[in-house]
Amino acid sequence: MSYIWIGLLLTSVVSGLYWLLRPKPLTVDVQQAHRLKTLRQLMWLFQTHRGKSIAWLSGDTQVFAELTEIAHRIQKAINDYRSTEQSSSYWLSTVKLWQQISEQWRNNTVEVNFKQHNALIRQLMYTIEDELSLALLTQRNENSNAASQSGGNLLYVIEFLGQTRAIGTNVTSSGRCESITKIRLCYLSQKLSESVSLLERLDTGFKHQARLIPPILQCVQEHLLPAQNLMSTQEWFSLCTESIDALYRYFDQTILSHNGRATSESV
Repeated sequence: MSYIWIGLLLTSVVSGLYWLLRPKPLTVDVQQAHRLKTLRQLMWLFQTHRGKSIAWLSGDTQVFAELTEIAHRIQKAINDYRSTEQSSSYWLSTVKLWQQISEQWRNNTVEVNFKQHNALIRQLMYTIEDELSLALLTQRNENSNAASQSGGNLLYVIEFLGQTRAIGTNVTSSGRCESITKIRLCYLSQKLSESVSLLERLDTGFKHQARLIPPILQCVQEHLLPAQNLMSTQEWFSLCTESIDALYRYFDQTILSHNGRATSESV
C-alpha cells in the first residue's frame, strides 16, 4: 500500500469534505446518471472482490462461490459502462487492470492482491471524478460545484473504510496480525478518526453514517491489532459493509439525481 497515495487522498478529503455540509444534488441527465451509477456500483464490486479474495487467500475457502458471482457482476457492469463511455485513459487502465487481476489473483499473495486491487480502484475513482467534472461543465454554479466535490471526497472516505475492511479480513481469516498489517491498520484508523471528526460537524442527515464508524475503530483496537477474541470473517465484513453501504447511499442521494430525484439503487 502506498502511504503517499493515502496521504494525498486525506489532503483531498480535508480540503473538500467541508462541502458535504448541506450539499445540493447535481441535476444530471439520464445518461450521465446511468454512467455514474454504473461506476459507483463497479467501485462497490471491486472493493467487495478485494475483501473476499483476501479472505480466500487467507484460508477462507467458503467465499469462492461469492467471488465467482462478483466477477460475473463486474464484467456485466464493465460491459454496461463500455456501451456509453468515451474511452478515457483512466477507464482503459481500469479495464486492463481488472483483466489482469481476474486472471491472476488466485496465484498471488495477499500483499500483491491487496496492492493490485488498490491500484484498480484508484483508476476507477479517477474515472468517476472525470464523470463528475463532465456533469459539472453543464452546470456552472456554486451548488453544483459543491455537490461534485462532495461526491469525489466522499468516495475517498469510503475507500479508507474499504481498505480497513480488506486488511481486517486477512486478520480474521488467518488469525494473525503481522507487523505490516498492524502498521496499516493503525494508519487507516488514524485517518478514519480524523474523517469522523469532520463528518460529525456536518448536517444531521450525515451524522447517522458517521456514528457507524467508531465501532469499527474500536474493533480494530481491541480485537484485530492484538489478534484476540476475533469475530468471524463474515461478522467483520458485515460490520464494515454496513458503514460502507450507508456512505454509498448518501453518495447516491447527493450525486445521482435527475430533475431533482435520486436514482439510487441497491448494489
